[in-house]
Amino acid sequence: YEFTDNKMMDLLRPSLEEAFVIQNQQVALDYIGKRGSTVGVTKERRIRYAKE
Repeated sequence: YEFTDNKMMDLLRPSLEEAFVIQNQQVALDYIGKRGSTVGVTKERRIRYAKE
């Protein structure tokens, strides 16, 4: 990345801020699992869904 490119950094900042909370694999898999139709599904099932 060109960290001195202010326009690029302004465009990337929202994505970087959103991704900052994903610090390990379990959190990442849960995040992926939540993107599907998972209303009322347990965290363990969301993680299993994401792995598949």
